[in-house]
Amino acid sequence: MPNVGFIGAGFIASRHAAAVTAAGARIVAVHDVDHAKAFAFAECNRAIASNSLSDLLATESIDAVFVCVPPDAHGAVEQALVDRRVPFFVEKPLPPNLDMARAISASIDRAGLMTSVGYHWRHLDRLEDVRLMLAESPAHMAVAQWHDGFPTVPWWGCQARSGGQVVEQATHLIDLCRLLLGEVVGIRALSSRSVPTAGRATGADVASSSAALVEFATGSIAVLASSCTLPRRHTVALELICEGRAITLTEDVMTVVDGARTVRLMCDRDPFAAQAETFLRALEGGPSDSLVSYTDALLSHEVAVAIADTARGARKL
Repeated sequence: MPNVGFIGAGFIASRHAAAVTAAGARIVAVHDVDHAKAFAFAECNRAIASNSLSDLLATESIDAVFVCVPPDAHGAVEQALVDRRVPFFVEKPLPPNLDMARAISASIDRAGLMTSVGYHWRHLDRLEDVRLMLAESPAHMAVAQWHDGFPTVPWWGCQARSGGQVVEQATHLIDLCRLLLGEVVGIRALSSRSVPTAGRATGADVASSSAALVEFATGSIAVLASSCTLPRRHTVALELICEGRAITLTEDVMTVVDGARTVRLMCDRDPFAAQAETFLRALEGGPSDSLVSYTDALLSHEVAVAIADTARGARKL
């Protein structure tokens, strides 16, 4: 298995680190602008804490890097990896600045570099069951919901830094809608003008809730609703309404209502472990068709940003 470096040592990096080590890879180095976090992460993973990005990239044994930085910290990190021809996995979302995201994507394409983006819902073990059912009976409508608490990390509540809840969280559901229903051809959206109470003390400016109606080239439609006003996670799910059948998918379970019959199947595989193993195996020459390339991820990201921008710019009658 490859030797892996980490850029970013926060919560999501720790989750990916557990998946990487479970897959048999070795974490050899980490860099974070918060040196205390980097040293703690390094100690937990028996790695070296690098004082700078250049120091980390100078580590000769690194075969790939996991990029786990806040949305607005992207750009120079990815370009440095492209310049060094180091394959990388990057946690979503991509930069809220679409020009930057597109420039990174173009650089990756020119370099022919292997990348993967952390849309881990694509690695749910029940997703293939969903795709088979949709091949029998396509979805007329999707209802995507992400109702959750307000994250405490300082960058999350800043629209310019995170892109807001649709871009930072609900993008997972948007990506699945693209995968299952096709490309987006139309968007209508609204967001509340209020800021969540939990974020007011920190100067947050993200909307407390939003709703979007999305049209796909296949003729299907989707309703996306999100909110970050609750004390904890409440509903995160994608429901697909087909001819005579309803399919609901969460990270934990798939529920199928088919006539009078209801079937519930648990999602037994950890999608973080599955996506890490897929990326690491691909680095060694294994199949890469299930990786979410940066180019593909950019299409989902562009939809998420378009929904957020449309919602913020909508006017009331």
